[in-house]
Amino acid sequence: MRIEDFPRPKDDNRRGVHWSASVYHPTGAALDFWISELQAMHIKWIKLMDDGGGSSLELCRRLLVADIMPIVRLYRLEPNPGHIGGREEAALRQLIDAGVRYFETNNEPDLSAEWKNGRMPADWLDVVIDNFIIDADKVIALGGLPALPAMGISSRFNPVQRVVDKGRADLFDKGAWVAIHNYTLNHPLDYPYDSVNQEGVPVSQEEYDRLGPWAWEGRPRELINQWRAADKNPGDTLVDDATCFLAFYLMDDMLFQTLGHTVPIISTEGGPVVGWKDDQRYPRLDPTTHAGWVVAINDFMQGGREIHGIRCPDSYFTMCYWLLGNYRLGFMAPGWESQSWYSDWWNTDFNLSGELPVVAAVKAMPSQVAPQIKQAVVAGQLLRADTDEPLPSLQVDLRAGDQVVASATSADDGAFRLERLTPGIYDLAVAPWGIVRRGVTAAPEPGLPVLIRLAGGRSSALTGKVLDYTDAPRAGIPVTLWRDGGPSRGASIGETLTDADGGFRFSGLPLGSYKLSIPGITVAGIALDGWATKNIKLTTGTPAGYRYAVTQRRLLPEAETAGRRLFYGTVSDIDGVPLNGIKLQMVWHSAAPGATFPTTTTGRDPIKPAGRYEFLNTPGVFSIRVIQGDWPSEVADDLDTANVPGRAGQPITYQVDFRLQTVASPTRLDGLVLSTAEGSAPGGQPGRKIKLTGVAGAQEMALGEDGSFAFPDLAPGSYRLELAGIGVIADEIKLEAGGLYRLIFPLRSRLSGRVLDPPDGLVAVLYAPLAWGWTRQAPLDPAGGFAFEGLPPGLYRLEVADQVLPDLELTGENSLQLAPIDLARGQRSVIRGRVADGAGKPQPDILMILRREGLIVTQAHTAADGTYRFANLPAGIYSLQAAGMGEVAGGIVLDGQREQVCDVLWGGSGPRGVIQGRVLANGVPQPDRLVLLLSQGQEVARTQTDSAGAFRFARLAGGVYTLAVGGPPGDGEPLVTDIRLAEDATLTQDINLPPGPRKPLAHYLLFGSPPEGGGGPAGDAEARLALALATRYLRRIGASGGFSLDEAAQAAEVIIVGDQMAATAEGTLRAAGCQVTRLSGDGYALAAAFAQRLSTMGEG
Repeated sequence: MRIEDFPRPKDDNRRGVHWSASVYHPTGAALDFWISELQAMHIKWIKLMDDGGGSSLELCRRLLVADIMPIVRLYRLEPNPGHIGGREEAALRQLIDAGVRYFETNNEPDLSAEWKNGRMPADWLDVVIDNFIIDADKVIALGGLPALPAMGISSRFNPVQRVVDKGRADLFDKGAWVAIHNYTLNHPLDYPYDSVNQEGVPVSQEEYDRLGPWAWEGRPRELINQWRAADKNPGDTLVDDATCFLAFYLMDDMLFQTLGHTVPIISTEGGPVVGWKDDQRYPRLDPTTHAGWVVAINDFMQGGREIHGIRCPDSYFTMCYWLLGNYRLGFMAPGWESQSWYSDWWNTDFNLSGELPVVAAVKAMPSQVAPQIKQAVVAGQLLRADTDEPLPSLQVDLRAGDQVVASATSADDGAFRLERLTPGIYDLAVAPWGIVRRGVTAAPEPGLPVLIRLAGGRSSALTGKVLDYTDAPRAGIPVTLWRDGGPSRGASIGETLTDADGGFRFSGLPLGSYKLSIPGITVAGIALDGWATKNIKLTTGTPAGYRYAVTQRRLLPEAETAGRRLFYGTVSDIDGVPLNGIKLQMVWHSAAPGATFPTTTTGRDPIKPAGRYEFLNTPGVFSIRVIQGDWPSEVADDLDTANVPGRAGQPITYQVDFRLQTVASPTRLDGLVLSTAEGSAPGGQPGRKIKLTGVAGAQEMALGEDGSFAFPDLAPGSYRLELAGIGVIADEIKLEAGGLYRLIFPLRSRLSGRVLDPPDGLVAVLYAPLAWGWTRQAPLDPAGGFAFEGLPPGLYRLEVADQVLPDLELTGENSLQLAPIDLARGQRSVIRGRVADGAGKPQPDILMILRREGLIVTQAHTAADGTYRFANLPAGIYSLQAAGMGEVAGGIVLDGQREQVCDVLWGGSGPRGVIQGRVLANGVPQPDRLVLLLSQGQEVARTQTDSAGAFRFARLAGGVYTLAVGGPPGDGEPLVTDIRLAEDATLTQDINLPPGPRKPLAHYLLFGSPPEGGGGPAGDAEARLALALATRYLRRIGASGGFSLDEAAQAAEVIIVGDQMAATAEGTLRAAGCQVTRLSGDGYALAAAFAQRLSTMGEG
C-alpha cells in the first residue's frame, strides 16, 4: 500500500484525541454530548479501547457516522508475551464490518509493566516482533490495518529493522503502520533544538514572575539557571534525546532508512499533559501553556505552520492527545483524572469549571483540510569536470534559501538521491564548493538525473612520515607546506609537527603544485589534483662517515635462476673486500603488525664465498638491508617475486650486493622528471640535459633511464635548475650544509578541446608561462578536436582564432578538457557584470570562469573597475565562478541573442579561511585548553581544544593573526605571531607551550629496571652493555643516569635507553613536564645512536 492508499476521514485535518483509558463506553443518548463536543472541536481521529470482545462497537459506529476515524486498541492485561486469539479475531470481524480499519494489539512492550508479572526477558524485542508478525498477519487477512506497537516515551529502538531482519518487510507493503507515544513532557515543541537545551539560556525574571511559584515549584530562579547552565546539551539531536513532540520525525527517518519508503505514523498517545514536570530546567506545564501547545500542534498538523523548520510530513497521520476524559466518561481511575481535558481536578488551582482551557481553544481553531502532498525527489550524479570520473562520499545539500531541506552522500558511482521533498524549486550545494546548481526542480517523478560536473576540487590531502635512517619515527619535527613558488614566493599555507609515529597530514588542498619542507629536506613539485591523496616518506638524520650502499641489484634470467627462489649477494668493505659476520634483514610488504622478519649474517655458510648471504623467498614484494648497526644502510626495496612480466608463477631470484661507501658530504640536489609516453612533446626522455647553476658555476648531466638526476656533494648556497627544451624549472633553491632538495617535475598534463565548424587550416596555439616563453601548436583533426600532451606545470594561455583563454592551470599531471569553442559570428549572447564588495569598491584582477556542463568555456580577469565581459556565447545553460569564491551564479540560461548581467558581491559567500592545529607541551597534546585568536591586538574568536589537543577556527578572512593560550604556562600571552593566512586557505599551526618551572636536573639517562635477584645491573648483560656504551656520553654532557622513574621526573630532558623500560613511562614523564626521547634497539643500535650523538658534539 502507498501512503495515499490508507483511509482517512472526510475533510481530514489530522486532529485527534484519546477517548479514555476504559474499555467500556457510554451508549445511546449518553453519547450525544460527547459526539457533539468532538464535532465542535473538529476532531477527526479518536483512539479508543476495546475489551477484545467488541465492547467499542457502538461507539465506533457513532464515530464513523460523524466522519471521525476510530483507532481501536484490543486491550489485554499484561499482553506480553502473547498474541491475539479467537475472541479478538471475532471482535475484529465485527469492527471491520462496521468500517473500522486501524487496530493496535500491543502497547509499550519496552516497559516491564506490560509483561506478565512484570518479567521482561533479555530478548524482549525479538519476542514482541514475533508476536506482532502473528497479529499483523491475522489483522491484514481480515481486512484491517495493524500497528507496529508503540514504545514508551523517549524510546530510540528501531523495531522496524527487527521486522525486516525477520524477513517480513512485506507487512509494511500490506497495510502495517507505526504507533508512537510522543509526549512532550514539559519540553517545548522544538526540543531538543531549543535554546535552553542547546545553550542553557537562563530564565528571565519576567518569565519567572509570569509563570509563578506553581510552575517552578517554589524553586529560586538562581537554582533553575544553575541547572540550565550545567545540563545544557549543545549539538544534541533527536537521536540523542527524543523525549519530545518531534519524536515522530525520528521514527519517520527510521522508516525511510530501513524500508526505503515511509508508512503512516499515528500518535495513539502523546502531546502535552497539565502538571507534568519531568525536566527541572523547564517550568511545570500549566493549563494555559497546555492549551497553547495543543493549538500549535494542531496548526502544524493541518499544514499551518512549521516547527523547527519542519512541515508535517504526509506520513504523520494524526496526534491523539492524552486524554479526553476519565471520571466523566465512566472510568473511576484517580491516576488519570488530573490528565483529562474534561475534569474538575484543576478547578480550584486555576479557577476552572470542569474543563481545561484547551477545549475552548481547540473549538475556536479553524479546521483546515491537511494538504496531501505527494513527496518529490531530486536525483543526480557528481562527476569530475576534467575526467568525468564519479565523485563518491561528498555531501550534497538541497537548499531552500538559507535552509538545508535535505542531505545525501554521493555513492561510489557519484549518484545521489534526495527524497521525501515538497515539490518545488531548490538549489543544490556541495561542500566545500557551495551552491553548484540553482533552480533544480523537485518533482514526484523525477526526470533525467541532474549531472553536476565539479571542477577545482579542494579535498586533496598530503600525508607522510618522517623517519630516521634506522626507519624509526621522528616525532615533533616541524613540517611546512608551500603552494607553487614556496618560501621565496610568499607565506606557507600549512605548518604542523609530526606525531608520535612520525606522521603528518595536510588536507582540504585544491589543485596545484606544492612544496614540502622539514629541517634539512625540501621536496618540490608535488602535484595535487584537488581530489586524491598523496603520501611522502622523508628520511632524516643520516650521519656523516660510511653507509652500506646497494651496488648491485639484478633480476636473474630464467635460465640462470635454475628453479631457485632466492635472494643472495655479497657485503664488502670500502675496498671491495668481502666482510663476514655482517647482519642483514629481509622484510615483506603489507606485513601484519608485530610481524617478526628473518635475519642472517654473511659468511654463515663456510662452503659459500666470503661475505655471502642468502634468503629464501616466496611470491610477494620484499626489501633487504644491512642491520649491523655500525653504519646506516640503503634499502633494496620493491624486490617483486610475484609479478615479473612473462614469468608468472615461476621461481624468481635476485642478486643484491652491498658495499661500504664514504659519505663525504650529504648536501645534495636530486629529482625526477616524469614524462608521458615516448615521443610526447615536451618530453623528459632519457638523455635530455638538465643544468644546475649555483655558487660554483654550472654543471650539466643527462637524465637517467627513469628520468632521474642527481647533483651530489654540493656546497651550501643558492641554485637554479634548467631543463633543456623547457627553461628554468626551479630557481632560488636555498641549500644549507647537509641539506637535501628534491624536485619532482612532471610532464604529464593534457589540455584538449574541440572547435565547432572550424575553417580549414585552423591551428590552436598554446602559450607557456612567460618565464619560459615557448609556444606549442596543434592542428585540428577532421572533427575539430585538438590536444596538447606532455605539458609541465604552470599557467597557460590558449588562442584559437580570436578566442583567448588565459590562466589555464596545469599541474604537470592533470588533464583539462574545455567546452566546445564556437567561432561562428552573428547575433550571440553576452554575459557581463561587475565584481565589487559590500561597500561598492570594485575588485580588479579577479579571475572569472565561465562553464557549461562543468567544462571551461572561457576565462577572463576583471578590469580595474571590477567589470568583466564574455561575448559570442551560443544558447545554453552556464555557470559563473569567481576565483576565491567558487560558483557565484548558476543556471544562467542564454538564448543566443540577449545579454545577461551578473553582478557579483565579492565575499558574499563569506570568508572560508581556516586556522587549525594542536596545543602541545613537550610534544604531548593538551586537551581542554582555551585557545584565543587575535588580529591587530583584538580577540577575534576563542575555542577549546578537544581530547587530542586539536583546535580549529573557520570562516576567516585572509590576514595576519596571532594565537594565544589561556592558563599556565600560556596565560593568554601571544605564543605564535605573524600567522599569514591567504584568502580561502587552510593553515595548520601547532602551538608549543613554553616550558614550565625549571627542573633541578638538566639531563637524565633512564635505564630499564635491573632483573630480580640479579644483583643490580650486573645481573643483566643487556643493561651492562647499555651502561658501558652510555658512560662516555654521560661524562661528556654531565648528565645523571640510573633506574629511578622518580629521579628522571626531576629532569628537563630524559633519554630512555633501550627497550626494557615500559612504554607507560614515557607518558608519566611527559605528564611531569619532561622532554622525552627513547633510544631503542639492541646493543648495536644503541652503539650507533651514542656514536652519532658524540660525533655531533665533536667527539669521535
